[in-house]
Amino acid sequence: MNRLLLVAVAVAAVLTVATFAAIPGMIAGGKSSPEPVPESEALDLPVSMALVFTEADRSYNTIDGSYLQVQENIVDSRRHCEFCTAVEFRQGSSNDGLDVSWSALRNFNIEDAKKVTFYAMGDEGGEEVVFKGAGKKVDRLLNGKLAKALDFDVSTKPVRLSTEWEKFEVDLTDANLRGVTNPFGIGIEDGQNAGPVRVFIKGMILEDDPPADPVPLEEQSPQQ
Repeated sequence: MNRLLLVAVAVAAVLTVATFAAIPGMIAGGKSSPEPVPESEALDLPVSMALVFTEADRSYNTIDGSYLQVQENIVDSRRHCEFCTAVEFRQGSSNDGLDVSWSALRNFNIEDAKKVTFYAMGDEGGEEVVFKGAGKKVDRLLNGKLAKALDFDVSTKPVRLSTEWEKFEVDLTDANLRGVTNPFGIGIEDGQNAGPVRVFIKGMILEDDPPADPVPLEEQSPQQ
């Protein structure tokens, strides 16, 4: 069964730790220039992400009333949901958002990858999310201490989901794809949604052919 990396995003830094505990107050502070972890091996493409990126640490650093639930391998005939993943998030009083990404315990060189393809839909319709790619765990200086953080090289412009499954592509053509631990993620950011958000996703595949109709990217990725 897949496990998901659940990362609470606070401003520009995402702290990952080896526990599931709440860790308030650790995101503030300066940061050093990130040093990407080295890649370990090449990955043959195309490949279903569920076969490779299945292990993860989890961290969630807010205790402000935020609510998060992730359900994996759902079968729901009403939504044509065959072994898909549901993510439900309710914003608390802080300005934090949430990233949900798929991770491996080791790093991969996926330089041959050109895109991630997948299907996504919203529970009510109108849910706004961003898609992210080419994530790496890097060293950051947080509150004077060295810690692991997660940086995504690619972030799309916000996407508004419908109540029907839609196929999406995230363009990885110009991303740095060496030493990748988290090739794909979904971001639910503060201010994008007025209330609780529940989204579904399935069929994530890393592919080596160019994207035909990718989601437009932000001109500048969050870590730059």
